[in-house]
Amino acid sequence: MEAIFLAIHVVIGIALIGIVLIQRSSSDGMGLGGGGGGGSNFMSGRQTANFLTRTTAILATLFIVNSLWLGILATHKTKTSLVDQVEAVGDASKKSAAKSEKSEPKVDSDQKDKETKPAKDSKADKAKDSVKKDTPKAVPVVPVAE
Repeated sequence: MEAIFLAIHVVIGIALIGIVLIQRSSSDGMGLGGGGGGGSNFMSGRQTANFLTRTTAILATLFIVNSLWLGILATHKTKTSLVDQVEAVGDASKKSAAKSEKSEPKVDSDQKDKETKPAKDSKADKAKDSVKKDTPKAVPVVPVAE
């Protein structure tokens, strides 16, 4: 429904721009709206000016009413804020994590001890650990506004 009113809004806007550009100004800028010369004109200059003025007023009124209606539709479209939606997703992920922890298979205590006890460290493992400890971690750069 909102898309229909948005399409109507665009059409009214384009028509309003066209009607305003057709009108004659006091300096005859882009005034294309007849009124001069021979008798082949459909309406006289005064009739054309009245028609264009009325059309402009009607289109402007429709444009404003449509703008207000689109604003009303936009405010009633979302009932929750973006922050509430993010929190809801976070709560859902916590619940799923809790469910997965509960559904883990039970392990015998003997197996658990075997898994938690570290194997004897070799020289290669010790070398890897010392490289990891000595390597500096990346620090994020934050731009400072002056």
